[in-house]
Amino acid sequence: MELRNAAFFLLFPSLFATAQWTPLATTGVTTTRSMASASGALYAATYPSGVKKSTDAGDNWSPVNTGLPQSGANYFVESVGYNGSYLFAGTQSGIYRSNDGGASWSSSNGTLTASNTVNANKFYVFAGVTMAVFNGDIISGGGIWRTANNGTTWTIGHSGMGSNAKVFNMAVNGATLYASTNVGLYTSIDNGLSWQPSASMNYACYGIAVNGNNLIALTAFGYRYSTNGGSVWTDATGDPASPVGGEIAVFDGKIYATVVTSGTTTSDVLVSTTNGATWVSASTAIGPIDITALNEFLVDGGLMYLGALFDIYFTTDLNVGIGHTTGAQTVRILPTLFSDGFVVEGLEGAVPGRLELMDVWGRIVSVQAVNTTRVRIERGMLSSGAYSVLLHDARGSRLIGRVVAE
Repeated sequence: MELRNAAFFLLFPSLFATAQWTPLATTGVTTTRSMASASGALYAATYPSGVKKSTDAGDNWSPVNTGLPQSGANYFVESVGYNGSYLFAGTQSGIYRSNDGGASWSSSNGTLTASNTVNANKFYVFAGVTMAVFNGDIISGGGIWRTANNGTTWTIGHSGMGSNAKVFNMAVNGATLYASTNVGLYTSIDNGLSWQPSASMNYACYGIAVNGNNLIALTAFGYRYSTNGGSVWTDATGDPASPVGGEIAVFDGKIYATVVTSGTTTSDVLVSTTNGATWVSASTAIGPIDITALNEFLVDGGLMYLGALFDIYFTTDLNVGIGHTTGAQTVRILPTLFSDGFVVEGLEGAVPGRLELMDVWGRIVSVQAVNTTRVRIERGMLSSGAYSVLLHDARGSRLIGRVVAE
């Protein structure tokens, strides 16, 4: 990751309490509708340019469209997802998959509906099962479709929902799945094999998220939250009165939502630090045109990305008390508030490589070779303050966490 992308990370925590976004400022990556992270790489579904891949934390992107359906110079890809060793791409011609990091794709759509109005819009993985959420109502071939064999076969994942239901997104809390739809909230306790409507929310729910044991919903009557599994809902404050859409994500213990109050045009990003009870704007540094064309969030370890019309934006979490997972690699930093030094462990696959500490001005102040899966970083002459920890190895350069020297 270049210094332009990392220098802001830990200036002063109070400045970023409501999210500071930074554009990747890349070229050739526009209209990012969906993103995925797999084996240290980032993937973006860019419309109509197809899937693009970055192995250097988003500084550079390359098209990976071999095998995807093409119309002239266009690849109409709506989404990208990942499960195990397979990437999935939802296109207007059906679902495609890749088991070689996007180098080649083949159809795994079977008999599923595929058109410019009904196609796989999002991918989720619950208990090892990949679920494709289509952007069309069930009677038109949309809904939820599930596969337990990486797309070799697909089966219905929306049994119990009405034929007029259109699914927007999904979330999980323990053994309970939630699905937000245009006709209300549904729950499943058998991993999507069957669904039951929620009696307490039989109106449009555009997004549902779980934070701890709390539910947060973006509904036609504003944002609402529940502390008892959805039996009772309470109205939030600071939210739009009558939204008609929006995306939602949980990151760093906070809830983020994009605001849609007319058509499909976005107007803001809101954040709640109170489990959905109160909301404030969190769109700092998002461009004036991009703010009107925000798409999906991607949470990838200690970073969250947000696709837009002309760029991809990202923000970093502020939790300096917990180590984080980045991509498919479990890396732990202990402790993150240190006096004499700290340990980075779980560096499987990163040998040989190096760890770098970057201060708040973007200067590299410490470099440590990585020759084992566990490395101790001594404080030495480091001044008190916050530092970003960067890992450089064969997969590129990426942020793996933050530390604070007492």
